[in-house]
Amino acid sequence: MLHAFIDESGDDGMTSKSSSWLLLAGYAIPESEMNAMKCSLAAGVQHIWSGKTVPSHVHFCQASHTKRKALLQLVRGASSNLTIFAIAAHKPSLDPEEMSRLRCPSLYNYMAKFLVERLTWYAADCDKKVRMTFATRSQIPFGQLKTYLLCTLRGRSYPVHDIKYERLDSIGNIPANHNWLVQGADWIASGFASGLNQDQHGQVEIGYTEILWGKFWIRKGNLWSYGIKVIPDFDRNEEKLFRRIGTWMEDPTTLT
Repeated sequence: MLHAFIDESGDDGMTSKSSSWLLLAGYAIPESEMNAMKCSLAAGVQHIWSGKTVPSHVHFCQASHTKRKALLQLVRGASSNLTIFAIAAHKPSLDPEEMSRLRCPSLYNYMAKFLVERLTWYAADCDKKVRMTFATRSQIPFGQLKTYLLCTLRGRSYPVHDIKYERLDSIGNIPANHNWLVQGADWIASGFASGLNQDQHGQVEIGYTEILWGKFWIRKGNLWSYGIKVIPDFDRNEEKLFRRIGTWMEDPTTLT
């Protein structure tokens, strides 16, 4: 059995004040490594906070830059078989019809479809089933997402979706502050999003993704259809992070 933990970063808004990118990301690990990883994350966070009181929910966005890097190093190293998946939606590239159709919660659900597809493909490659746990979102009753994934889509066929339902064990949700493994998904999603959504100074931080590099699912040399999916069709050369990822793929010696 594989277990996948998933969270998002950015917002679903479509206004000029909204983030340009919404990210849905997470990771999969074998069931045999779950307990060890949970203990590793808990102990590692205690070390990162150096004896100070650790927040019950370690939000990536509320941590300092140095703590953010340490959190990503921690989650990266907590399981030797950790594999990362990310869906990135560039909202300004959606046409007006898509924008009206994909308003919250539809955009999140649409992105979840792509992520669930890839997790089930990965499970098929591993000849296993996958159990998925989403971080609870206050904006959307989880039942809506579950109905969309397990009922609405299930009655349709490719090209609407390519979910391998025979590889899907179950889909559930849990508040991130109740589980270190779900919080790890927040760190991954937020770290990746920091390379796309500009801060208040108009800057992005690609170093967080560099820490995670090597853990994204690349299948037969293909990253962009598997470990990272960008929607809608988008010129990746327009984003510094995507250009850098292309460089890392072509020449790993460029990693610092």
